[in-house]
Amino acid sequence: RDRFKASYLREASERRHRRRVALYRLQAALQEARADLSAARNRMAEEASRLQRLQAQAADVERARQAGAVGSFWVPAAVQQHFNRVVTQGSAMDADTRLRSLRQEVLLCRQALSGLQRSLPAKQRRVQQAERDLRALQGA
Repeated sequence: RDRFKASYLREASERRHRRRVALYRLQAALQEARADLSAARNRMAEEASRLQRLQAQAADVERARQAGAVGSFWVPAAVQQHFNRVVTQGSAMDADTRLRSLRQEVLLCRQALSGLQRSLPAKQRRVQQAERDLRALQGA
């Protein structure tokens, strides 16, 4: 009788331990999925702001290039100073090369943003599945 009682207590303890380990494993998976989702959202926000910044730079360079082409006409001094500052801000490359480079960066940024947007639903499903699994284990 004591032997069966000891065996039962040991098995019950092992069952509780296995359940606790499974619970910790699911909690860790949920935490990892949430962190992954949060990191993806942060990266999307960074890429979106980078895209806006690059587009603004490209527009400035385009305006400066056009202003350079119109240089033979009279331009107010303030406007001329602004465009000279925009043109000389970056490295010493001509406006066409800089514009081409910026447009290429914009394309790369859009591709990265598109990839992140496509991966977001899968990450959200992973979080939801981890939450369901955890609730199922806690409810059982």
